[in-house]
Amino acid sequence: MIDSAQGEAMQAALKTGQRLVSKEGDLWRWDGYSVQAGTASAAGARLVERSRLEALKVHKTEALETETSAETALTDASTRTETSGQRTKALRQQAKDNHGELDRAREAIAAAEHEAQANSKQLGALAEA
Repeated sequence: MIDSAQGEAMQAALKTGQRLVSKEGDLWRWDGYSVQAGTASAAGARLVERSRLEALKVHKTEALETETSAETALTDASTRTETSGQRTKALRQQAKDNHGELDRAREAIAAAEHEAQANSKQLGALAEA
């Protein structure tokens, strides 16, 4: 193993099939090919992208599950809203009918009181006569 600084100088003296490697991981081959330590290789880049793809597939699955759950919740909420609206409409109609019935009862009471007063007056007049 050699130092990184010596690699380039020694590369020209390599015979066919020989290579040099530094302690840091730099590589020099006899044919002029060299790789600096820490440089991403194509295979490494593919591994990173494959890992990213797998993570995205998991995220997609989770997102689809969340979407399905949200759609179900929306459907349930819409159904409850419609049911509540129908119940509110029915209760308003019932309240309107009850108010109408109350008004008719008040009118009947007022008519009965008016008739009772008229009868009382008539009875008083008859009693005096």
